[in-house]
Amino acid sequence: MTAVDQSATPTGNSSLPAAGSPSPAVPPSPAGSPSPAASGRMRNRYIDVLRSVALTRVLLFHLFGWAWLPLLFPSMGVMFAFAGSLMAASLDRSTTGIGPVVRKRLRRLLPPLWAMGLVLVPIMLATGWTATSEDASPLDLTVLGWVFPLVKPPASDLGADWAVPLWYIRTYLWLMLLSGPMLWLWRHWRRLMMVFPFGVLLLEAGHILTLDSALADGVLSVSTYAACWMVGFYHHDGLLRRLSIARTVLIGALLAVAALTWSLLFHGPGQGLFNVSDIPMATALYNLGFTMILLRLPLTLQWVSRVPVLSQWVTLSNRRAMTIYLWGNTAIFVALWSLRKFGILGKAGTSPWQSGLIAFGATLAVLLVAILCLGWVEDVAGRRRPELLPVRSAGAGAAPATPLGAAASGSTESRSAESRSAESGSTDTTEATMETRALVTTPSERAR
Repeated sequence: MTAVDQSATPTGNSSLPAAGSPSPAVPPSPAGSPSPAASGRMRNRYIDVLRSVALTRVLLFHLFGWAWLPLLFPSMGVMFAFAGSLMAASLDRSTTGIGPVVRKRLRRLLPPLWAMGLVLVPIMLATGWTATSEDASPLDLTVLGWVFPLVKPPASDLGADWAVPLWYIRTYLWLMLLSGPMLWLWRHWRRLMMVFPFGVLLLEAGHILTLDSALADGVLSVSTYAACWMVGFYHHDGLLRRLSIARTVLIGALLAVAALTWSLLFHGPGQGLFNVSDIPMATALYNLGFTMILLRLPLTLQWVSRVPVLSQWVTLSNRRAMTIYLWGNTAIFVALWSLRKFGILGKAGTSPWQSGLIAFGATLAVLLVAILCLGWVEDVAGRRRPELLPVRSAGAGAAPATPLGAAASGSTESRSAESRSAESGSTDTTEATMETRALVTTPSERAR
């Protein structure tokens, strides 16, 4: 998967409001309408649902490889936008600089990765580490990427597919480390900052910018999703809310059309359905347009909470986002290997759809085992009491602000979550609650 701004000042003409301009006053809620706090809780569930859909789509894409799935729902752009919004909230709230914010993010990011490495790296070593395929890499000093993934962690031929999700962790890590200067530059030169990643992608696509193979993948990934990360800045600062829904949809649609046009030009006509996720420029444009629309729509999706199975999956997938994402490919591998070994796949009389449902069900079963065995690491990383299967919505502050853009899960009162945090002596849950409020409200609402 992997137009230069003519005005270098934040006051240049733009479709989006200038930085530092006052937030619009929020009118009082009319009689019978939800209060700002209630709206925030409903909006939080909307974000939870989007994150859950994003993770489910990633799992389906890795299992079936349907090229239309990234068009239906571009998961990665959505998750990077959530993460960018939460990172801006943390940086604005911090009174001690960038360092403590980065340390807390690293504490939540790295332990699930370490747990994965402690299981998979010994397996790859025990089975003989060979690297003959394109996606595999020899065992060398880059193995430190399993500890701190500034570079692509190596994987053997056997484990190459297992390590595919790690590109997201590496990209997230770089964007997180760059967020301090990025946010400052964005607030001074927003349009220039939004255009800059696309300039890098244009130079690379035109073979003007040539990068070392070890560096190219990381630079391309960061450039592809930096705009979505900065859309999170727009969202946090309440600037998306100043755009009308019609204008937001128009801008998003134009970006999507530009992405599809670029893909057609790249692949050429008559080559069948193209995979946008294979083309960095198309991916960047499409994800940016789609994510802008999703973050601007005035939806709550509260009905999901009234469907027990859906509500439990939304809660579980938010509380175990890292585990589900990191272990998804390994679960697919184990599930398909088991089904083939016992002759279940390919059995006579089984339709492709039946085989697909069986494979998906088996993958979920293996993933459940991974959640039961290692999901608690996310609780420890977030300094919460470990749970085996967190399917109950436990309040707006119950879930961590994980690298998958997770803020918090649930729709109960934030005050209750803060009380539980105070009773347990934990500050992280309260921090997650504050991040949730930052994600679901405008600056003027937060000022209330």
